[in-house]
Amino acid sequence: MGRKHRIEYSGAIYHVIQRGNNKSYIFQDEEDKLQLLYLIEKYKQEMMYEILAFVIMDNHYHIIIKTLEQPIHKIMRLINTQFSKYYNKKNNRCGHTFQNRYKGIVVEDDRYLLSLVRYIHKNPLKAKICKKMQDYKYSSDNLYRTKNINGLGDIDFILSIFLDDYKNNPKKAIKLYSLFMDEEIEDLTKEEISLIEFPDKVDSKFKKELKINNKSIYIDIRRSLEQILMEVVDTKEQFDLIKIGSRKRYLTPYKFQYIKLAIKENYSFNDIGKFISVSDVAVLDLYRRLNNNEI
Repeated sequence: MGRKHRIEYSGAIYHVIQRGNNKSYIFQDEEDKLQLLYLIEKYKQEMMYEILAFVIMDNHYHIIIKTLEQPIHKIMRLINTQFSKYYNKKNNRCGHTFQNRYKGIVVEDDRYLLSLVRYIHKNPLKAKICKKMQDYKYSSDNLYRTKNINGLGDIDFILSIFLDDYKNNPKKAIKLYSLFMDEEIEDLTKEEISLIEFPDKVDSKFKKELKINNKSIYIDIRRSLEQILMEVVDTKEQFDLIKIGSRKRYLTPYKFQYIKLAIKENYSFNDIGKFISVSDVAVLDLYRRLNNNEI
């Protein structure tokens, strides 16, 4: 059976996962991890891509990569081939270094992207390698917290999600980023986590397949944002006030329920905010503060 074609287009964002062959510990020491980071940075200029987040563990790595000119399969083939040559030569071995081809999952909304960055940066914590994610040397978390523009990670895209004009107020953007990263919650759904581990075996729960003339089409089966908001409010007046962006304090609990339900339906922060006339950053900030009982 032929391989399924990957979705590839300029500007696409991918979550790439690559594991050692037979789950081997191929990044056994600092030299191995640094070599992979060196290769990723080296080919950025040649292949024109951005690295939004990364973590290098002992037997696998995650990167979130935004392609600009070259397709993802060429980028990953170059990086993995060059690392394999280095690894085999260093260890006087031959054969496959990595397990099968990489897993590349297209990331298409801001909520999932931010949750994915947090999931990736928390890998060392889950493995009990460190007590704070910023203490781990081989991830991009510390680049964000220190606004290290000379590092491997390209931090502008993510920080601009937290604050539109973050370059004029970088401290606030970094604070919002840090608060989000440090939340002790896992807001990826079971389906999304399964998609990370088994991307070819999980269908999106938000799509329904229909057969028409023996051809498959997919329809969106989510409730609309209007339906969600109508579900949480008590009156038409509350609906209209929230819809136009009213800041009356008694509406806050209704907004919170609306945001929670909309996130569960996989709407992006931008879509959720547009419907109630607020920015995506305001949605994220409200959701964070309410989750932490700050309001």
